[in-house]
Amino acid sequence: MIQLVIAMGVSNSESNLSLVPSAVIVPDDVSPCPSTRLGSGVAAEEAGKLLQWFLGELKGFIVETQFKSGEFRKYAESLSRFLSAMNRVVEDIKPYNTHVAKELQFAWFVFDSMKEAASRSRKYNFWGRNDHFLVINLIEINVAFLALCNSQGILDRLIFGHEEKLTSYWKLVCQWNESFKQITNVPEETKDLFESERRKAGRTYIVLKSQAAAEAD
Repeated sequence: MIQLVIAMGVSNSESNLSLVPSAVIVPDDVSPCPSTRLGSGVAAEEAGKLLQWFLGELKGFIVETQFKSGEFRKYAESLSRFLSAMNRVVEDIKPYNTHVAKELQFAWFVFDSMKEAASRSRKYNFWGRNDHFLVINLIEINVAFLALCNSQGILDRLIFGHEEKLTSYWKLVCQWNESFKQITNVPEETKDLFESERRKAGRTYIVLKSQAAAEAD
């Protein structure tokens, strides 16, 4: 087994990096991608496995911790370095592989979404304030929506109950929206962020729901 620190090519000081509670290791069939090999040329299949594994770790963190943003912030820099390294790996694949490039693009999208969510959650973490509580709920569920997707950014039919989870997430968004309307004296900045996150959830739900409908046809 190859330890995560080797696969990501990070320094020894970050060898305790882990996105899930259990020890994280790379499967035997996934080759390492240390910095010493970045310019050597990596097969599309190998790069695809690394990206799928990486996205699986992000999704596992989202599901198992319900997006514990404080833990995510600790590892954001190392995760960013891994994706930057994968940029070079994917560029080095000849001929250019659109499928793997799309996986890399979605991995960046999920990572950037988690990074932005962690930043926003940090600003709205005052316990006892219902408006902050609902804002954070929306921020977290927008991240949770992403865990329902496969490495291509499409609703993952391999996830058990994926359509039911999608529907339940949207019902929560609607409930929180009604609750938020009942709160008085909410600062405009908080209202704006809540509405921004609500609209984001709506757009994501529509896209993923349409994919679920297409799957059923």
